[in-house]
Amino acid sequence: PEPGPSAGVPTILQNINVAANTTNRLLYAAQVTNGVLRDLVLRGGQIGWVNPQTSVGFHLQGAGVYMTGCTNMLLDGVSLLNHSVYGQQQGQIYGGGLYALESHGVITNALVQGNWLQRHYGNASLGGGLHLAGGGWRIRDTVVRDNTTAYQGTYGDTCRGVGVYINGGTHLVQNCLLSRNYGASRSAPQGEAVYVAA
Repeated sequence: PEPGPSAGVPTILQNINVAANTTNRLLYAAQVTNGVLRDLVLRGGQIGWVNPQTSVGFHLQGAGVYMTGCTNMLLDGVSLLNHSVYGQQQGQIYGGGLYALESHGVITNALVQGNWLQRHYGNASLGGGLHLAGGGWRIRDTVVRDNTTAYQGTYGDTCRGVGVYINGGTHLVQNCLLSRNYGASRSAPQGEAVYVAA
């Protein structure tokens, strides 16, 4: 039989394997057109290695959602919660909750909370909650809060856009709350709410 109405109960995708040095991205979308994610909770995605000596120079993106080349996407009532990206030496880590590369769509009535980027030894964290690289997004009626970056090591590092990091493209952020996003860094964090690179 066909499923009945959800009565406002969201679907939950959750990583239950949170052991150290495991990689579990929750959702990957490539070249999708007219995709809809509605009333969905994504919680606890994890990529990277807790031990910073495991590898050097890797770039890691999107523990919750990784989206590339997508068009006319709708994320409505989606919660991106408690995703973590662990960076290695001399690498870069992007978009704990969502990394969107050359993609277009709308994010509305969403919650982006508790996502975490952990840097080690001279790498960069860009976008703890959301990282938008090119493309075009309208983000409205959305809360981005309590996302963090942490740093271990003695080398210089870069921390930008703990809540939202925007690198190119055409985007609109409207009627949103960005609150209590915090970046730890040997150098001063830049744009703990929003950082626009281009």
